[in-house]
Amino acid sequence: MNVTMLEAARRHGAPAVRALLCVVSAVLMAGAFAPFNYHWLVWVGFVPLLFALRGASARHAAAYGGLFGLAFFALTVHWLWNLFGMFCASLFVISAIFPALFGSLQGRAAERFSPGTMIALTPTLWVACEFLRAECWALRFGWGALGYSQVQAPLVMQSASVVGVYGITWLIIFANALLFWTLTRPVDRGVHMMWMLGSVFAAGVKLSDGACRRRVRAHCVGMLTAGCVQGEEVGPGEYERAAADAKGARLLVLPEYALMGDPAQDPDGPAFVRLARERDAYVVFGCKRYTDDTHGPFHNTALVLDPRGEVVGEYAKRNPVPFFNDGKAGRRSVPVHSELGAIGLAVCYDADFERPCREAVFRGAQILAIPTFDARLWGEAMHRQHEAMPRMRAVETGRYVLRSASSGYSMIVNPHGEVLSQATTQNPEAITGAVCMQEGLTPYVRWGWLLARVCVLIALATAFGRRRRGAV
Repeated sequence: MNVTMLEAARRHGAPAVRALLCVVSAVLMAGAFAPFNYHWLVWVGFVPLLFALRGASARHAAAYGGLFGLAFFALTVHWLWNLFGMFCASLFVISAIFPALFGSLQGRAAERFSPGTMIALTPTLWVACEFLRAECWALRFGWGALGYSQVQAPLVMQSASVVGVYGITWLIIFANALLFWTLTRPVDRGVHMMWMLGSVFAAGVKLSDGACRRRVRAHCVGMLTAGCVQGEEVGPGEYERAAADAKGARLLVLPEYALMGDPAQDPDGPAFVRLARERDAYVVFGCKRYTDDTHGPFHNTALVLDPRGEVVGEYAKRNPVPFFNDGKAGRRSVPVHSELGAIGLAVCYDADFERPCREAVFRGAQILAIPTFDARLWGEAMHRQHEAMPRMRAVETGRYVLRSASSGYSMIVNPHGEVLSQATTQNPEAITGAVCMQEGLTPYVRWGWLLARVCVLIALATAFGRRRRGAV
């Protein structure tokens, strides 16, 4: 990419160049996610899109943002083809609406605000659109949120304990906007001030790493051995055989839909009671809980058995997967109290969103157990991208996470997002690790979650404001 191309993109008569820059940006940003994991690409990959949007009207900027979004999602979550076939193209288009909204807001804002203001406003507008796409509507879909790319960058990921995944997204786009305006307005005083602010942010990221690690050590209130037992659509006997390798585990987590029926009615239900008694452990497993006797409506449930095999708590999945028969949505995230401590629960897709785990911890959860169903046929890229989400939840909440996936990859994660133990195959397998029951709340759980909501409010003010200062 040379200066002539970048300058040509500024002129209204270069739509082909602008479109090319959108695609280049999408390729770079997609390269930060699994299976490639070049996480550093997102810190520069957004700059071509900003050049494509430069000087464009709100309407044209929306079109360029939509093109970027279409290419980005087609490249990043291409594995949706394995689930939906050609219908996935419509999902790419729907997801691209939100980058298009960003483009429109960016085009309006660039006509009104100075470069210094735009450096801070650009990441705010992007986070608002990303948060709306990922968390706030019927087809919410958190995959592709830029902050998840940084699970391969431990230093950056620790800042999620303060600002969460969307705060990391904000930092990423801030860095890109700072670079863009430095290239286009190198002598602007506002740009120089933003470099000073960027230095403060960089120092804050470094400090958050040390603070996170000290907080985790200070709030450990009890150690125990825990395990995850993996298996896709296998019988209870397979789980029992695999669990035999989880020696000494006092808490065992099995996958989502480990039992495809209601344990109160299904003939395989007693096998899970037997597993809890034989292993002398608390057992968390996924099952159905019918809302009546007709075997019709049900809740996708994580059920908790104590070492005597008695039910001590359950959790209904709050975010059923769209387009699947995944049960009725649950309403609350309340931890299950046990002799081990308070166990917070989420089921698979719940952990793709920040709210269920955050609310469970706010209500007292000392550890998080996440039964998950990731089918083998959905592909390696899907599995690797999905495992980034519980790792981010661990850092946001300051809790150990036990994630038992059906066919990959089960893992035990510490509050720094580091994987302590992980399944090595997609076959039935058990893993164990030493975990801590944690107390105390991270800054994110206390107030950091408000950041994305504030970004939405600022985006609304930008959309409906009228003040103009001339194009930049």
